[in-house]
Amino acid sequence: MVKNINKIIIISIIVLVSVIFIQSYGARVYQLAGAGTAATGTVGIQILPYSICQVDMDQYWNFISLCSNASNKSISSILSGINYRYVMQWNRTSQEWSIYSPKAASNPFDKFTANNSYFIYLKDSNDTLLCTGDLLNDTNISLTQYWNAPSWPYNFSTSIDNQSASVNTTFRYEMKWNTSAQEWNIYSPKAASNPFNSIFIGEGKIMYISNATALLVYNTSKL
Repeated sequence: MVKNINKIIIISIIVLVSVIFIQSYGARVYQLAGAGTAATGTVGIQILPYSICQVDMDQYWNFISLCSNASNKSISSILSGINYRYVMQWNRTSQEWSIYSPKAASNPFDKFTANNSYFIYLKDSNDTLLCTGDLLNDTNISLTQYWNAPSWPYNFSTSIDNQSASVNTTFRYEMKWNTSAQEWNIYSPKAASNPFNSIFIGEGKIMYISNATALLVYNTSKL
């Protein structure tokens, strides 16, 4: 009886440590298999890469990307608890903004996607967007001529040269939103100096493409 109690205690400690590890590192239990009796059973745990995307936003306009692949990308879910007034998505076909309002009777869109950047207008004060989901792997985003608003969908930063390597021959400008000044900063690969040279976690961007079509290739091993 004492031996069985000791075994149960040991298994309980192992399970507790596993739970602490999972919670601490943002991992998610995907499969639990092979459970037997408390004394002799074995537990197999498969852990998927998991990300908590945190984007700090200021009052007024913010231009952001989701840096994790949330299972529920509805605007109401992603921005739950945030006092926002508008969300804007770039329509690359008409080359203009589409506007979502939680107070509108109907809207042109109601979900975020992992491929687009978005403007979010906060009404009263600063806030933090927390989005949990699977990490994104290698991703290709189709671009059309003129302005596009592709996302930066990763939870790490990289240089502008790395993130635009696949479209270097047709890439002319990239704009990032300066939240403090509430205006655009513009990067050109042909400029002697630029106001920024990197893309950071959670940032949105707009890119100008001169060709009719282009493919923005994100190879995570090279980013």
